[in-house]
Order: sequence, then structure tokens, then C-alpha cells
Amino acid sequence: MAWKVSYTRTSVKQLSSLPRETALKISNLMDMIAFSAKPFNSGKALTGNLAEYWRYRIGNYRIICHIDNEGEEIMVVAMGDRKNIYKQVKRKP
Repeated sequence: MAWKVSYTRTSVKQLSSLPRETALKISNLMDMIAFSAKPFNSGKALTGNLAEYWRYRIGNYRIICHIDNEGEEIMVVAMGDRKNIYKQVKRKP
């Protein structure tokens, strides 16, 4: 069964600002994760005030996601260079 992948407005803008090759790699990765039985195996859980999020790696870029296990949905929250992406992600209220 496939998971549904959705993107926030912010993540869509960030994806469009990335180099084309990197954007394609990210899209392909998210497609692969959507068709995997357990998307948790491909990523890493974040800790601290970002504990509700998961991250996936593509080279020096990180994709930050919120995974809804019950609804089988992966929400891409943000993506960008590993140096500053975690500062951009805000915890949900």
C-alpha cells in the first residue's frame, strides 16, 4: 500500500529554488518512500523540540517531514541545505 506524500507551500517554494538535478533526486526519493511499507526505515527521527519530525538525506540536503502513521501520509515540511534547514523548521503548536 502506498503512502500519500504532500508538500507544504514552503517546501514547494524551497524545492523550486534548488538546483534541478537535486530537485529531481528529492522527488524520486519521496516517490520511493511513498511506495515503501515502512517510511521510517529510510529516515531518521529528529530529537529535541523537533521530535515529531523525520529527516531524509540527499547529499548535503535534508528533507524534513511529518509522518502521520494512522492516515498513512507523509507531509514534507521543509527542505534545504543541511547547514541551516533545522533553524527554518518550527515546531507545530
